[in-house]
Amino acid sequence: AMMNSMGAVMHGNNFYFAAGPAIVGAIVHMMIGAIAGIIFVLVARSTSIKGFSAVIAGAMFGVLVMVINGVVGLPIAARIFGGGKPISDMAKIVGWGHFTVEHLIFGMVLGLIYSLSISRKSTTSQ
Repeated sequence: AMMNSMGAVMHGNNFYFAAGPAIVGAIVHMMIGAIAGIIFVLVARSTSIKGFSAVIAGAMFGVLVMVINGVVGLPIAARIFGGGKPISDMAKIVGWGHFTVEHLIFGMVLGLIYSLSISRKSTTSQ
């Protein structure tokens, strides 16, 4: 028989899966990622950044997003939604190294997609 989350915690399991909160968490995470992507594009458009420089800028942006959300956003979300330490300490639980790599990849892909989209526009508009 599958035990509920409280039972899992009482029996020493640090990890359990609850579909409802997981789906909400995934949706919120995707929305934050989309908003961060929009912010990056708006900032990048105001500069002449392109090519590999956009990828590097994206990586730096990804780390900035991680720091802001890890230090400020997650603790606020934990208080608002009552998520406690699994939310407020997510970066620590996952490990700051993993968290950093994940956000570097997000930022580099963001910068690459941005760079490819502006190079495509410049070749199709000529």
